[in-house]
Amino acid sequence: MGTPRSVLRRYFSYPVSYKILAAFFIAIPIGWVLGEYAGPLKYLGDIFIRLIKFVMVIIVFTLVASTISNIRVKGTVVGAGVASGIFFYILTSIIAALLAVLAGTSLKVGAGMEFKEVEVTEEISPPTIGSIISSYIPDNPITPFSQFAVVQVLIIAAIVGAAVLAMRRSNKTKEQGEFLAKLLDASVELAYKILRGVLEYAPFGIFGLTAYVIGKYRVAVLGEMGKYTLVLFMIIVIQLFVIYPILLSILRVSPIKFYKNSWEAFITAFSTRSSAATLPVTMNCAERLGIREWLYSLLLPLGATINMDGSAIYIALTATLAAQAAGMLLAPWQIVIIIILATLLAAGLAPVPGAGGIVTPVVCMAIGAPIEPVFVVAPLFYLYDPMVTANNVIGDLVGAALSNRVVDILEKRGGAVKE
Repeated sequence: MGTPRSVLRRYFSYPVSYKILAAFFIAIPIGWVLGEYAGPLKYLGDIFIRLIKFVMVIIVFTLVASTISNIRVKGTVVGAGVASGIFFYILTSIIAALLAVLAGTSLKVGAGMEFKEVEVTEEISPPTIGSIISSYIPDNPITPFSQFAVVQVLIIAAIVGAAVLAMRRSNKTKEQGEFLAKLLDASVELAYKILRGVLEYAPFGIFGLTAYVIGKYRVAVLGEMGKYTLVLFMIIVIQLFVIYPILLSILRVSPIKFYKNSWEAFITAFSTRSSAATLPVTMNCAERLGIREWLYSLLLPLGATINMDGSAIYIALTATLAAQAAGMLLAPWQIVIIIILATLLAAGLAPVPGAGGIVTPVVCMAIGAPIEPVFVVAPLFYLYDPMVTANNVIGDLVGAALSNRVVDILEKRGGAVKE
């Protein structure tokens, strides 16, 4: 048996990724046997998510601010790298939504439901691009941290990092700027030290979350909902294992190497159902993939908020189901509206569990479809959310890997990115 100290020493000696994987598979049969009695195990997961959110906000702020404060642009590589990452995020979300609409219409998802006589009585105005952008701008420096508003934290970090960078370049404030830059660097190391401690608890949290989900949602879904579920998972699998490998191969990034080093992020996202809570693990995967630290430090926190391929699939497919449940034949303009709104609304979702089920009625109203079918799907969203979130997170890594390849190409042509 050994002493408690030796047992702990042995536990800490194993890689966290192995412990997470073991916890995930152990939880499946336990959750199945316990059923609804697995509910109390959820608290283990709740503690893990709260801990990871706490440390993630610190990491996002310090890492982004430190990275920007240390950047010295001698060419266009940094801007091109980040811009290409955002481009890939938008591109993959559009492809995801398009796949969902095409699959949903061709397989007639929802056509067997009887909502054909339902009249739309409530109008929901689609959010404008301006309203989405303005919601990201912080109006004070405290609320974004307390409310876990990641995009606003990113903006504050970018402002602080840019200010420190400007101080370092000024002869009058160079000394103070150097001090602040070193302080930010030290803060990053402190945040990672806290993170390493939190991750040692991760296997227990993932065990609790997985057992709870398996215990609660083990009953199979039948009829039209069964078709919807199968089609949703099919689209996600196509996005994960067809679309992403094609994009990676086009830029000569090895899909095999990519997935070999990304599985830990997939499992963590699947278990926590939160892109934000998975972010530290995603960053560890990016490091193993050889993605530049300054690049993934900027792109992954941004991707955890605006790159929601899985959510775009869910929103687009659910809107398609609602339209076909009402007997509507989608016109080309309606398909375009679904794709655009699914991409924009997915990008505006909070990176937390269950956010994808909130905004779908907006898309339905925009194309004149009833919203009632949406609420037939909504109770089952937590069944789909693990795969949806896993797709979101892998999409973040794909965008960062593709952007890293763009930077490789640009650097070969000349240009420096960092001190």
